Amino acid sequence: MEKTDVAIVGACAAGLAAALTIKMRSPSTKVVLFRKVSNTPVPCGIPYIYGTLKDVNKNIIPDKSFAPYGLDIRVSEVTDIDTNAHEVQYNGGDRLKYGKLLLAIGSVSFVPPIEGVDLENVFVIEKDPKHLNIINAKIQESKNIVVIGGGFIGVEMAEQIAKLKGDSADITIIEMLPRCLMAALEEEFCVRAEEELKKLNIDIKTNSQVTKL
Repeated sequence: MEKTDVAIVGACAAGLAAALTIKMRSPSTKVVLFRKVSNTPVPCGIPYIYGTLKDVNKNIIPDKSFAPYGLDIRVSEVTDIDTNAHEVQYNGGDRLKYGKLLLAIGSVSFVPPIEGVDLENVFVIEKDPKHLNIINAKIQESKNIVVIGGGFIGVEMAEQIAKLKGDSADITIIEMLPRCLMAALEEEFCVRAEEELKKLNIDIKTNSQVTKL
């Protein structure tokens, strides 16, 4: 059975940073990373794909950057972990024995239990370039766009879509709290952020909860 010193499940920001740290401190250590997406997007740059970069490929962390460090990056989903045997299963049945295991699978978007979330043209932001490209294509052709959630990602998405679409689309943010960004900022800064959003003709509905799509 193939062996590695360190197996890392997840090759986004945390997984890559951990792998680089290991290799810089111990170049001879064998490190294998697994990711289930074709490429690794820069997570915090995802909203800016749509209005500033205008191309998903401009927000990709290139694998070639890690070639000098000898990282083994594999595009495959880990389907089972046996912590007693120190093995991970991937690729439908292949197994890799590890000395140390690091789980860096990151976060997933919370999808509220709203009726209709599974309808066509309803999207959740995911760290998958193929999925982000689908969203990009839909934004290009859409004239009415609603962003549910006025936190950082929701506000950034709305602002970038407005930058892309200009006056060719009606854009609305729906937020449960009294202000956008209120979970992170004091109200005076939330007010200023909302003022900037309104300058882009973004309609803001706060104290509002979506109950059905």
